[in-house]
Amino acid sequence: KLVQMVCKPSSQAMTQPNPNMTEDELKVGMNILGKKRTKTWHRGTLVAINPVGNGVFKYKVKFDKGKSLLSGNHVAFDYNPTLESLYVGARVVARYKDGNLVWLYAGIVAEMPNNKNRMRFLIFFDDGYASYVTLPELYPVCRPLKRTWEDIEDASCRDFIEEYITAYPSRPMVLLKVGQIIKTEWEGTWWKSKVEEVDGSLVKILFLDDKRSEWIYRGSTRLEPMFNLKMTTANAQEKKLAGQQRTRPNMGALRSKGPVVQYTSDCHVGASPVKSPQAPPTQPSPSPQHQQPQQPQQPQQPQQPQHTPPPAQPPQPPRLDGRILSPPNTPTSLFTQQFQRQLPSLPPGPPAITHAMASIPHQPSYRAPTDRIFYLVHTCQPACLNRVRPAIPDMHRGKNPLLTPLLYDFRRMTGRRKVNRKMSFHVIYKAPCGLCLRNMAEIQHYLFQTRCDFIFLEMFCLDPYVLVDRPFQPQRPFYYIPDITSGKEDIPLSCVNEIDSTAPPQVAYSKERIPEGGVSINTSADFLVGCDCTDGCRDKSKCSCHQLTLQATGCTPGGQINSSAGYLHKRLEECLPTGIYECNKRCKCCAQMCTNRLVQHGLQVRLQLFKTQNKGWGIRCLDDVAKGSFVCIYAGKILTDDFADKEGLEMGDEYFANLDHIESVENFKEGYESEAHCSDSEGSGVDDKDSKSEEESDSSDDTFVKENYYSSSSVWRSYTTRGQVKGNKEGELLSNQTSRLWAERLSKDLRGLYRKFQDCVSLTVSGLSGVTKKQVAVKSTRGIALKTSHGLMVKTGASGGGGDNTPSKNTRLFFDGEESCYIIDAKLEGNLGRYLNHSCSPNLFVQNVFVDTHDLRFPWVAFFASKRIRAGTELTWDYNYEVGSVEGKVLLCCCGSTECRGRLL
Repeated sequence: KLVQMVCKPSSQAMTQPNPNMTEDELKVGMNILGKKRTKTWHRGTLVAINPVGNGVFKYKVKFDKGKSLLSGNHVAFDYNPTLESLYVGARVVARYKDGNLVWLYAGIVAEMPNNKNRMRFLIFFDDGYASYVTLPELYPVCRPLKRTWEDIEDASCRDFIEEYITAYPSRPMVLLKVGQIIKTEWEGTWWKSKVEEVDGSLVKILFLDDKRSEWIYRGSTRLEPMFNLKMTTANAQEKKLAGQQRTRPNMGALRSKGPVVQYTSDCHVGASPVKSPQAPPTQPSPSPQHQQPQQPQQPQQPQQPQHTPPPAQPPQPPRLDGRILSPPNTPTSLFTQQFQRQLPSLPPGPPAITHAMASIPHQPSYRAPTDRIFYLVHTCQPACLNRVRPAIPDMHRGKNPLLTPLLYDFRRMTGRRKVNRKMSFHVIYKAPCGLCLRNMAEIQHYLFQTRCDFIFLEMFCLDPYVLVDRPFQPQRPFYYIPDITSGKEDIPLSCVNEIDSTAPPQVAYSKERIPEGGVSINTSADFLVGCDCTDGCRDKSKCSCHQLTLQATGCTPGGQINSSAGYLHKRLEECLPTGIYECNKRCKCCAQMCTNRLVQHGLQVRLQLFKTQNKGWGIRCLDDVAKGSFVCIYAGKILTDDFADKEGLEMGDEYFANLDHIESVENFKEGYESEAHCSDSEGSGVDDKDSKSEEESDSSDDTFVKENYYSSSSVWRSYTTRGQVKGNKEGELLSNQTSRLWAERLSKDLRGLYRKFQDCVSLTVSGLSGVTKKQVAVKSTRGIALKTSHGLMVKTGASGGGGDNTPSKNTRLFFDGEESCYIIDAKLEGNLGRYLNHSCSPNLFVQNVFVDTHDLRFPWVAFFASKRIRAGTELTWDYNYEVGSVEGKVLLCCCGSTECRGRLL
C-alpha cells in the first residue's frame, strides 16, 4: 500500500505537492526549527510573526542563544510530516548522524520509499551530500518556495536539483556491482576506485590509493560514466548552437566492460515500455506472397498504446513490428504504399505451413554407436578415412555442424580428472582409425594428414559444456516456414511463430552485399595480397594473409604487434579492432583445408527466425554454439552517407549499420580507448570476486544450465555522502626471415594508411565525448565501443599551445577526399543479420573481416559468439546507441537483461 501511495499517475504529479493538502498553521509560542548562519538547523520557539507585504511574513525565532528573523522557507515544523504531504522535490529538514553527533540539514526529497530502497527516503542536502533517511527523521519546511531548488545557495547544486526534478522519474545512474573498478573524482583528480557496496541509488566507493571510502549517489558526475554522459550532452548542445556540421552519433557494436549508465524510472511511470498487443490469428493462406505485405519491424521499439479505439474497418493482417503507426500522409506511409506496389516483383517465397496444416517435422536424436574402436599403431594417412569418406559431398549439410564428425564415425568422449583437488571435465575425440585426439592442434594435424575435405576444424569443440546433440524443438507453432531464404543460404533458415499466425515481413533475401548508386567496390584479384601456403596456412609466420592481420595490430596503442591475433583453430575468442584478413581468391592454399578461411564459407550453424513477445522478430540458435564460433554476417544495400540520410528520414533508420572501420582504428590507435575490452561476455565492469569455475558445473542436459577531461559552459554538481572511513595511503621470433621481410613489405602500405597524418589528428572535447544531434540512428560495425563520434573530426577550438585550427585529417580522406563512412541498409533487402535484436548483455560481438577486397572502407561485418550459447537462446548484439544522440527520438530497451540500461535512444 505504501508503494501504491507513493506512485503518482504522472511524472508531473510525482514532483508536485498534493493539491488536497492544506498548509499547517504557524502560531506564536509553538516549537519550530530555524536555520542559522552555520547552515545547520536548530530548535527554537516562534515568538512573533511580522508581515512584510504581499501576503509574505517573517518569523522571529528564539533559540537557546539569540534570536533570528527568518523567512518562511527557513523555518520548519518540529514534527514529522505525513506521507501524503511528501513528494519528489519536497523541501525538508533531515537528520544526519556522524558518529555520536546528530545534525539537521535542509534538503529535498529525491526518492520516495519503495521496495528497491527498503522503504526509505533519499535526501539531497543543500551542500551536495546525499543520504537515505526514514520518515521519523524528516521535518517539513513551513513555507517552501514553489521552485524548491531556488532555495539552494550553491549554484552547481541548484542546477543539479533543477535538472533532476525536471527529468524525474527518468534518472540516469551508473549500473554498478560489488568488486567493480571505476574512476571517481575527488578534489579535481580522477582516482582509481573500487565498488565496496551498493545500497539502492547510493554506492560505497573505496579509493585504492589511500584506502579512503565514501558513499556517492550513482547519478553523480563524480563517477566517470556519468561525467562522460554529461559532457556529451553539453558539447552536443554547444555544437548545435554554434551551427557546426553534424556528424552521425557514435554507436559502437560492443561496449567496454566498464560501467555503463542505466536509465531507471521509479514505479515505471511515464517510461515503461508497452508490450505490443497480440494480434488475432489470421486465415491461413497458401503462400506468403499472396498476403498483404508487412512493413519490416524495428527491433526493440515498443508499440505505443492507442488512446481512442479506432473505428470499425475491414479486417487486415496484424502488424508484426510493434512500430508506431504513421498518419496516412506521412512520408513513411507513402513509402509503405510504394513498397507494397513493388512487392509483387519480388521472387515468390517458400510455402507457409500453418497450425491447422502440419507441425514442424521432428528429427530423430543421434544415437552413439555402442561398439568399440581399437587403435593399432600406424601412421595416419588418407586411407584412415576411406570407410567413412562420403560419395556425395555435403551429405549431412543442414544438420548441427558440431554433430557432423560423429555422423562420420568420430567418437566424442567426456572424461573427468582432478586438477588442484577439483574435479574437472575434458573432451577427447577418437578418430575412425582409433587415434585419440586430445586437443585442437592434434585434430587439426589429423585432418591435414588424412586430407579430410568433408569434415572441418570448426566442427570440433572441446568445451565439455557444449553438447552436440541437444537440438531445440519449438512448441507447435501457429506459423512455420522451412526455409525463408528459398535455398539462398547453404543452411536452411526456418521461421516459426508461436504467438500468432502472422507472417514475417517480406524482404528480398540476399546473403551478399549490394552496392547502390555512388558505391564502387573493387574486388579485382589484382588489388589483393595472396599467399602461397601448402600447409593449410597453419604457420602464421609464412602466410601473407596472416601477416596482414598481425601487422595491422601494430596500429593499436603502443605499436606492439600481437603475434597471436586472428583465428585460433577456427575460433575468434575476442574482437580484433584492426580487422582480420582472410585468405582470398588469389591465394594458392586449399580452400577446404585453410585455417584462415571462415567467414567466407557462409552460414554454418543452424538458426531460426521466431516471433518474440515484445521485440518483433528475432534469431535463435537451434543447437549449442561454442564461444568464438562464427554465426553470420550483416548484409544489405551499401549506401553513401548522403543517400542514407535521405532514406533514413523517409523510410526509417532501424536497419542502418555504419562501415566505420577506419574511424574505429584511427581513434583506437590514438589511445582513446586503451582501457576498452572487446567482449561483453563478462558483463559490465571488473569483478574482483572469483566466479564459480566452469569445471565445477555439471555437463548434463538437465543441469547445464579516460585520462583527459575538458571544461564546459555547464558544470553539474556531484552528490556524495558525508560518511567517510579514515585510513592510510597506499615478440615472438619468426622462423622464416625471408618470408617475414616480404610480408612486412606487403603490409607496409596498409600500415602507412593507418599511421599517416597521425600528428595532424587533434581532437577536442567535441571529438572525445561529444555526440552531435542527428535525425537518423545508425548501428556501428566497430568491434569496440569508442568514446568519439565517427566521421571527419573538426576542431572547435585552439589546441594546447599552437592555436592551429586546421581541420583534422583521417585516412578516409585519401580515398578521393571522402569524409563520411558508408552505410549498410537491410530494410528492404538483406540477410538474417537484420533480425538480430539488441541486448545490454549480448552474446555476439562484431568483427570486421576482409575477404573479397582489402579496401579499408568495405569490410565484411561478421558476428561471433562472445560466450557459450545454449540451444534455443536468442542471439543478440549491443547496438550501442548513444542516448539522446537522435533529436526528438526516444527508444526504450526491452532486452530484459539484469544489466539493462533502460533506453537505447
